[in-house]
Amino acid sequence: MTVVYLAIALFTIAAVYRHGKAMVAGLALVTMLFSANLYANHQAATGGNKLIVSAMRDGYSVSFVNGKTSYFLTNNIREATRALSPFFMKHKINKPILLDETDGFVSFGEKRILILSENIFEKKTTEQPLELDYLILTNNVQIPMAELIKFVTPKQVIIDQSYRKWSVERIKNDCEALGLNCYAIENEGAFIVKW
Repeated sequence: MTVVYLAIALFTIAAVYRHGKAMVAGLALVTMLFSANLYANHQAATGGNKLIVSAMRDGYSVSFVNGKTSYFLTNNIREATRALSPFFMKHKINKPILLDETDGFVSFGEKRILILSENIFEKKTTEQPLELDYLILTNNVQIPMAELIKFVTPKQVIIDQSYRKWSVERIKNDCEALGLNCYAIENEGAFIVKW
């Protein structure tokens, strides 16, 4: 904003006092500002990795974006496409490629992610929990967090919109008691992180 105000002041000086150098300086500032904006938009569209957990009432959608290339996992293609289209158009990201269903474990851009849509740990044991960057809870899967951390230790828990408000609050309280970061899409909107 400071650069904009300075450019306006220089154009005013140039117009009132017929000062050529003020006009040149104002044009240089506008050009610099325009170039910086183009560069920032280009970097946002092409740089780094992004993880997007969409805000969807009917089903889930998790997108993995690298530059302009994108992939996604979903159980509702139509709703996921509707939810993602505005974001992808705004950031000039190519149409996402649908990934085959996995067991929920995904490795993307050196991040380890588990999309938990069913209790895959039932009647199982482990000597050491798996370290995760992101644990995405979906499909209203009901596993107490105290039980879940025997199998995984996430840096971030993400609760999608398949959960009722009381269930979201319970999970958030459990995460807080266990010292886990928790993000509820119901309260905060789609989860988007870039690295």
